[in-house]
Amino acid sequence: MPALKRETISLARFLLAGAGDRSSLNDGPARTPRAALGERLLVTAVAAWRRHENAARAALEETAAELIAYDLAALTARAERLAFWLNVYNALALHATLRFGIRDSIREAPGFFNRAAYRISGVRFSLNEIEHGILRGNRAPLPGLPPPFSPGDSRDALAVRPLDPRIHFALHCATRSCPLPRPYKAETLDADLDATVTAFLLGGGVEVSGGNVYLSALFDLYRDDFGGEEGVAAFVLRYLPPDAERHAIMAALRARKITYPPYDWTLPSR
Repeated sequence: MPALKRETISLARFLLAGAGDRSSLNDGPARTPRAALGERLLVTAVAAWRRHENAARAALEETAAELIAYDLAALTARAERLAFWLNVYNALALHATLRFGIRDSIREAPGFFNRAAYRISGVRFSLNEIEHGILRGNRAPLPGLPPPFSPGDSRDALAVRPLDPRIHFALHCATRSCPLPRPYKAETLDADLDATVTAFLLGGGVEVSGGNVYLSALFDLYRDDFGGEEGVAAFVLRYLPPDAERHAIMAALRARKITYPPYDWTLPSR
């Protein structure tokens, strides 16, 4: 069996595992939601991830408990919804690595994306459901897999449509190949997403060597979200600054000399 096919099957099994788990990281008594919950949750998650202190973890647990009674209906504007779910996803991923005791890679926890979940407005949302159900407009995690929300699932009404491909560079799934997390505000979301994409590209998301362009595996995994290979090329060039190696990158993209290095599932450094 070719190595690429074996890896695809292994990844599919990893993503499908834990689908029957109905527990949540914030199961327990609810706390009264306060303002800017999504942003505060991410800030406390990053602090707990970096410090490994009991006080920081306690603050994260207390903030996550506010989600239980949070009113999702209050998120009426598109920017508010995007910012909230980006912050919650990133916080949940970090929170799950701590709760599951992951040491080196999230692949240590089969079903990580299904098992990691928060209860929000009394409803359970896993990482898988937030990313692919809400932020990607209920699309399959991989070709051949089902979308997170089945027909008739009321959570589908929360999906942010149309899809904004910039989200792929704002989501942090606790791996080295994902961008670093940062809090997002609705008021500055559009500019912040633009800056996030550019920073990711310049930080190794796109490199050129020997006439070949090396793109982050995210572009390969979600190629259709960018409009196919031509859409990927157009997206990359749109967000590269003028002083980047634009001519070399453009030539390599036009010649279809594109390589996608393997995805790195190991935990990022703290």
